[in-house]
Amino acid sequence: MKPIYLKMNSFGSFVDQEIDFSRLKENLFLICGDTGSGKSTIFDAIVFALYGQAGSQYRSKYNFQSEFAPLDLVPMVKFVFEIQHQTYTIVRKPKHKRLKKRKSSKEPYTFVNETVELFLENGTVLNQKEADIEIEKIVGLTKSQFMQIAMIAQGEFRELLKSDSDKKREMFRKLFHTEKYNTIIEILKEKLTALNHQLNEMKMFVTLQVSQIQGMDSSQYFEAVKNGQLSFLESFLNELELKFEKQKEEYEVSVFHLEKILKQKEEINTKYIKANTLFESFQKLEKSKEEYSQLMNQKMDMDQLAEKIQKLSFCFEIQREYDWLIRYQKDLEKIQMDIQKEEKNLPVLEQNWKYLKTEKDKIQLEYEHNLKVYSSFEQKSFRILEAFDHLKELYETISKKEEDLKKKKEQFRLLERSCQKLVQELEYHEKIKEKYKDSLERYNERKEKINEILVIEDKIKGCLSLEEEYNQKEKEILNYEKEVQNLNRIYQNSKEKADASFQLYIASQAGILAKHLKENEPCPVCGSFHHPKLCSLPEQWISKEKMDEDNQKCEQLKSELLKKAASLKAYKENLNELNQKIQIKWNECFEKVQIYKKEEIQSYISDTRKQLEKEMDIKKKEYQQYLSSDQKWNQLLKKKEEEQTIKQNISNVLISLREQIQSLNQNVLSIQKEIKPYQSKEELILEIKEKKDILVKKEKEYQNIQNQLMNLQKEKIQCESVLKENQKKAIDLEWDMKKQKEVVHSKFEQYKIKKEDYLKYLKENTKEQYEIDKKEWEAYNSKLHSLETLIQSLSYLEKEEKPDIQKLKVELDRIFKEAENQIQIHHEMERIVKQNENVFYQLKENHQKRNEVISLQMRYEKLYRKLSGTMSKDAKMDIETFVQRYYLKQILVKANRRFEKLSAYQFHLVLKDLDDFGKVRNEGLDLMVHSLITNQYRDVSSLSGGESFMAALSLALGMADQIQETQGALHLNMMFIDEGFGSLDQVSLQQAIRILKEMATEEKCIGIISHVSELKGQIEQQLVVSKNEKGSRAKWHFD
Repeated sequence: MKPIYLKMNSFGSFVDQEIDFSRLKENLFLICGDTGSGKSTIFDAIVFALYGQAGSQYRSKYNFQSEFAPLDLVPMVKFVFEIQHQTYTIVRKPKHKRLKKRKSSKEPYTFVNETVELFLENGTVLNQKEADIEIEKIVGLTKSQFMQIAMIAQGEFRELLKSDSDKKREMFRKLFHTEKYNTIIEILKEKLTALNHQLNEMKMFVTLQVSQIQGMDSSQYFEAVKNGQLSFLESFLNELELKFEKQKEEYEVSVFHLEKILKQKEEINTKYIKANTLFESFQKLEKSKEEYSQLMNQKMDMDQLAEKIQKLSFCFEIQREYDWLIRYQKDLEKIQMDIQKEEKNLPVLEQNWKYLKTEKDKIQLEYEHNLKVYSSFEQKSFRILEAFDHLKELYETISKKEEDLKKKKEQFRLLERSCQKLVQELEYHEKIKEKYKDSLERYNERKEKINEILVIEDKIKGCLSLEEEYNQKEKEILNYEKEVQNLNRIYQNSKEKADASFQLYIASQAGILAKHLKENEPCPVCGSFHHPKLCSLPEQWISKEKMDEDNQKCEQLKSELLKKAASLKAYKENLNELNQKIQIKWNECFEKVQIYKKEEIQSYISDTRKQLEKEMDIKKKEYQQYLSSDQKWNQLLKKKEEEQTIKQNISNVLISLREQIQSLNQNVLSIQKEIKPYQSKEELILEIKEKKDILVKKEKEYQNIQNQLMNLQKEKIQCESVLKENQKKAIDLEWDMKKQKEVVHSKFEQYKIKKEDYLKYLKENTKEQYEIDKKEWEAYNSKLHSLETLIQSLSYLEKEEKPDIQKLKVELDRIFKEAENQIQIHHEMERIVKQNENVFYQLKENHQKRNEVISLQMRYEKLYRKLSGTMSKDAKMDIETFVQRYYLKQILVKANRRFEKLSAYQFHLVLKDLDDFGKVRNEGLDLMVHSLITNQYRDVSSLSGGESFMAALSLALGMADQIQETQGALHLNMMFIDEGFGSLDQVSLQQAIRILKEMATEEKCIGIISHVSELKGQIEQQLVVSKNEKGSRAKWHFD
């Protein structure tokens, strides 16, 4: 990914800022400015555009809106970038405040949620979640990975260098997604916990089951297993199996005894049931005979009662028929009275009906005459009423038309006056336009001159900045020369000391050799046999080790002196190049303005710029006045044309209104002739009402008499109908009475009862007493019959002998008790055998499952302890750290390539050796520093500030390379490095810049965010960020 363009509106400290990265000629640039000016906000904007989150951990995703911008300016970041020759544009707006359209004293603003749009090269536009998913897919990185690759933030990469293994593990977990390995450990831990819980449940189950076993109190393993010592469980199960077989044999014996007793019980019980049945039959027979004898003693009284009941039943039946005869007689008398009443009323009704009929015919003739007169008058009056209404409408219409005519005349007069004013204003604005028509051209001419002045002014500022840099470097070179001179003196002294040590060592060796030489014996050095002048041993002598040590120190100082001399020469050459560059830039400025003095050119540029700006303001105002007049002139011209059109329309309307009023007046005259008999509409309405009232009155009279006639007719018809119906009923009742008399007479003859006896029986006996006597007789007769039937059915007992039931009862109770005791013994033995059998098989099954669970638990525990790094003899390193250690090794390979160069091949980063691990904490990701000079290893915390920065920078760059490599097809060709260069010395700074320049190839874009002044002279492309009371501004400077 390569940035092309960035725009920020009301974002952070920027109000309205555009940054065009396509202007970069080289891919290494510097973002510089004062502390707090907004340098890091540029990277925050890129991260926000991509991920909707802040790049810095200190900025919330909800406080992006600028405090310097008005609330009506919507916060927005637009980021254009290129990946694999495809261009993408992201426009993202954060959650922000917006002024409410309706002002409220409580809350004057409201919040607008975040929005995002992704514009693809084919024209497709994605929104919200679709856009976020597609952006991460295009970039190929999560936000945390992007921050590690694309941004080495101030201070954060040093924490990675010096943090312990636990903190590194958390960071690598996010970058390389190694949490799955920690998940494996957690799953194993949960599995182990579940297995231990399962074993505890099995143990509780065993102890509970064992406590339910009966008959094992004397067992040596019973108490041990019952107390939770499951190591004895298998021996206990073997013992329990033997005991179980013995209990089953005892149970079979008890079953045999129980079956024998139950058989005896069944035989005795059957014998007792038969004897008891026979005994009960004897008792029932004796009781039935005794009751039968008592009933026979009552037979005479019951026969008399039966005779009385029969006679009373005949009397009650005759009474029912006689009651019907009396009822018929009463109904006949009532109907005969109704017939007499209707016969009297019918002639009166007939006479009244004839009278009303005559009156009705008379009123009908009068009503029809009045109706005909009213209908004729009504038709005529309706036409006159319509004429009155039409006349009123015409008067109203004429009034409105006259009012409209008056208004249109006034409007026409005002338009004539307005047109005259418009003509005067048009002439005025034409003069203004003619006066200022060249103001835009003059304004642009001065603007171009100001741009030229600004370019020269920027170059002068660059020259002054380079001169300051030159003076600073000149001072540094002077100090460096003094250091070289001091080192040269030290080296000369050391060389003299080394030469003296060499001479002293030679003299000492010669003195030692001469001490052992003898005349006529060969010298081991020159081979001479004569030794005329022997060398004497000096007072002070030196060993070869001491001489070598002095020589080594001298050589080291010489090497250091040569290095410093070479560096001094390079610094002076750079200083000369810088001086030449300064002279060339000043000459360019002199040539532009033809002034060759620095003091004069600065004064000239400042005065010229101010004069041009003043003239620009004047021309700008003139041009604005020209535009305003032009716009006003066009508006007035358009308005004049519109008013001319309106004026013509009004003239046409005036003519039309006059014609309409004349026509309406003629219609009024014709209507007035038609309504001449009446003075007003109300007079006509009053006459209509009077005639209508007369008609309604006659209509009500006719209707009333007609209703009376209809009611009288209905009453007459009803009277005739009732008379006929009653006459028919009277005939029917006379016939029914005759028939009923015959029925009563036949009943007396049938039952042979005289009327005197009949009346006597009814007087002496009530119907209630009759019913009581009848029920008594029926109960007696039913009981007598049932006893005769029962005695007849038990007649066979005369041949049987009565059994001794008490003796059989005693024998039966004895056998029942014996059987009950034997059943209890049997059930108890059966319960014990079944319970022990059930417990035995459950314990056996549980024992097998427990062995399987223990085996599985041992395997899981071994695997868990190995992967979690809790094995007692191994180093404390879990599998996630082991995997991350592999990634860190790959990172260190890439990091050391840069760290060796930055440290002048002095240091090398390595992982802590496994053999050096402690047993208390995880040290799998701890880093050590290997000194390539002394071959010693030490902790990274011992590095100095500059060394720590170089190591951390190398580690961060190596991490970025590794993440990019693991992402496969990822092409992230951008990186920002935020601060940290202030802790480097001059040589290390030069080395760091050289490495970053090597990284900044044609496809890799690197931005350094720093306020270190030395970087400004080393990096020509600079994005300078400044801040004032109006917010931050960023501007490209290219030297």
